[in-house]
Amino acid sequence: MPIYNGEPVKMAPNKSGLDYKPDADAGLGFRALLGFSLANEKAFNGKVGFEMAFNRHGGLNRILFFGEAHIVKALDFKFGDKFKAKLAKLENKINDFGENNSVMQSLKESNLVEYSKVAFPQDGLSFDVGIDANFSMEMDFRNKTFHATMEAFVNTPGGFFRGVGPKGRAGWAVFHTGPGEWYLHMGTPKDRIGLKVGIGSFNVQATTYLMIGDNIPGSPPPPDIVAQILGTDTAELDYMRDLNALGSGRGFAFGADLSIDTGEMKFLIFYARFQAGLGFDIMVKDYGDTACKGRGQIGIDGWYANGQAYAYLQGELGIHIKLFLVRKKIPIIKAGAAVLLQTKLPNPAWFRGYVGGHFNLLGGLVKGRFRFKLEIGDECEVVGGGGAPLGGLKIISDIKPSDGDANIDVFSVPQAVFNMRVNTPFELEDDEGIKTYRILLDEYSVTSNGVAIKGDIAWNENNDMVNYKSFDVFPPNTAIQIKVVVSFQELRGGSWIVLTQDGKPAKEIEEITFTTGEAPGYIPLTNIVYCYPVIDQDYFYKEERTTGYIKLVQGQPYLFAQKKDWVQEVRFESDSGTEVSTGLSYDTSERMVNFNIPDLKNQKEYAIRMVSMPSTQANYNNSSDDNYTSQNIGQEGNTLEVRNKQAQTVLKEQEEVELLDYNFTTSAYDTFAQKIQDKKATKYYSDPIYSDVHALETAVQASERFSLLELNGGKYTVSKPLVTTEAILDDAYFRQAIYPLIYQGYPLQPKFTVNRDITKLGLPPKKGLSILTWYSSYLENDTSHSLLDTRIPYRYYLPFHYKQDFVDIQYKIVNAYLKKPLEYQRQIQQYNHIINGVFPSIYPGNYKVKMQYVLPGGIQGSSAIFTYNNPY
Repeated sequence: MPIYNGEPVKMAPNKSGLDYKPDADAGLGFRALLGFSLANEKAFNGKVGFEMAFNRHGGLNRILFFGEAHIVKALDFKFGDKFKAKLAKLENKINDFGENNSVMQSLKESNLVEYSKVAFPQDGLSFDVGIDANFSMEMDFRNKTFHATMEAFVNTPGGFFRGVGPKGRAGWAVFHTGPGEWYLHMGTPKDRIGLKVGIGSFNVQATTYLMIGDNIPGSPPPPDIVAQILGTDTAELDYMRDLNALGSGRGFAFGADLSIDTGEMKFLIFYARFQAGLGFDIMVKDYGDTACKGRGQIGIDGWYANGQAYAYLQGELGIHIKLFLVRKKIPIIKAGAAVLLQTKLPNPAWFRGYVGGHFNLLGGLVKGRFRFKLEIGDECEVVGGGGAPLGGLKIISDIKPSDGDANIDVFSVPQAVFNMRVNTPFELEDDEGIKTYRILLDEYSVTSNGVAIKGDIAWNENNDMVNYKSFDVFPPNTAIQIKVVVSFQELRGGSWIVLTQDGKPAKEIEEITFTTGEAPGYIPLTNIVYCYPVIDQDYFYKEERTTGYIKLVQGQPYLFAQKKDWVQEVRFESDSGTEVSTGLSYDTSERMVNFNIPDLKNQKEYAIRMVSMPSTQANYNNSSDDNYTSQNIGQEGNTLEVRNKQAQTVLKEQEEVELLDYNFTTSAYDTFAQKIQDKKATKYYSDPIYSDVHALETAVQASERFSLLELNGGKYTVSKPLVTTEAILDDAYFRQAIYPLIYQGYPLQPKFTVNRDITKLGLPPKKGLSILTWYSSYLENDTSHSLLDTRIPYRYYLPFHYKQDFVDIQYKIVNAYLKKPLEYQRQIQQYNHIINGVFPSIYPGNYKVKMQYVLPGGIQGSSAIFTYNNPY
């Protein structure tokens, strides 16, 4: 609060509601205003002024010049006292506005013309008619900028001659230069400068714009009337829509147009209206690093030109009539035509032209519309600087593990997920129509310290997710780098063309790094593809193979690296003792553990234990002597010998490492073949399926049953059964009836084939035996059922497949000649036995089946022939 004579002085409230904020750097400042006029101020009058601001060091902060002029004014008053009085009033108002007024500062920074109007009010010197002009220019020494603006307004009585802008504004311009930018704008595509001449409803209008330097906006579409005549939307003709979305830039732009509208003209009972126009827009603009899909950087070093030219004419001629007291307009002819040419160039060069129009004769008696379009070249599909080529769409959605993850399981399988299917053609539609693209996986690498970690990739069914399965587990406590790269191709003229960006193949790249945790000192069961003996196998045939093996999903070579003074062995432990295997080895390339199988006993449950241990403790169980200690009982010549097994295994258990442990049970037979040969048939069954189709089943003396692994396979056999079956087709039924009817000369024609995958059952269907459903069900849910020991689980089902094949071929032949009797007559010798043939029922007699034992990994074991019989 101010102090006067030691007393505080109360200040009157600020009526304006604005606060004055002193500028600590401001020094002296002043304004000057000069009014002028010719002898008749109606012809010409105005004012000019300037403003200067110094800093507190005496230096000049800025200079502002401003002014206004009024020409051909219609207001009639004498020059002299009235004009001087108005200037005095203006001077008082000027002094009421401080430089630091926040509103004034805001106007000065945004629009110098408006600032000059507020700072130096016209107060009656601006009129509704005549020519008015305002200008302002400022040199800001602190910011090293120069900024100048101007406006011109043209208004005449009755609007005969006026500017095309708001309040008759005919022109405006802005010039700016400063650090890093400069521009001169005389109108813009959306705010043009120009004049309109009109008499009544008739008017002629001409507009233009010129822009040079920075802050060049987007190119305009053609006028709406052109789109209407062509019968399309203006948005469809907005040929620069995508490039305009990139924002302002540096360049050059110029455009102009001329239009005529007669309005409605009347002569007697006739009326007419005509509209015509023509114009053009051209622009050269720097789009920087913007890239076009398949072409790299747009234009020449980012400089790209575009332009359009258009012309149109439309009109209507008709008559006015009064019908039933209602005045109506009946058109005799309504027609319009327009032409539009648009181009963008160079790199890529693109041209498009439209010619179109409409006509309506005699009130619609004859009417129509036409449009022709011509398009040449390739239009730029903007991908932006460094963006993804397909319209900015990100293809690589995610990578797991994520970047920066730590303590990741060494068994992890990295996964890349994509937003679109990879290596699968897909279509996208744009203004040019439907295009076909595909995305390719160029690289999916996993490395550690620059060294590649070898592996395979596996896609999901939809081809939008891929896993990287390393051959070996990841090294523990190590940084792992993943790099995923995709590229893009477009189908053009039947060939796939690589899309480029910046002159190089367009690619999207994602890279992440994660860190692994500790590696386990054992083989997890989840890391086993298959093994032999099979985990939890019920009937292991000890003579089928003398060596066992374990196939790993991911290699664990560190478990088998030779340590000094350490050995590895496989122990087969049962309730009757331990058998130790020798020859344990690891095949790095195959990720396979191999070991010898010792002589095992039949019908015994064994536990396999694979261990690593110091060599001094190897084969400790093979020692035949227990350890003894002697204790003196105090009588001379007499000792009591007490046998105590020493706790040597305690130290062993602490030091040895168990790599794997699982159970299996041996069979009563040494080989699978022995098991089949021991199954003696007691009864044969003929199972009717259709009246002419029967399957065969067999009962046998009680013996060791089949297992689920043998019938269906399991997790550690890759879901493949350990037993396969295949019929031996030497029976009379096949040789005499089935083969000549169905399979001899197959296929008789390429189109006469069976409707099944012949790789599964074969052709003929030798593998067409099925497993009795109840047999598998009992094995899972009722293992005590006696039928498991007295029935063969396979049903001889070949007659069913014979019948299906016969019907398939017969149906195709009949349909091929159903409406071609003459052609059928020529082929009757070849096809009559099928067209008119009857499927034969199974003959009585024996039917042989080979039962093959197949170890995990496709290794064939022993086999035996089992014979079915049809007793009827």
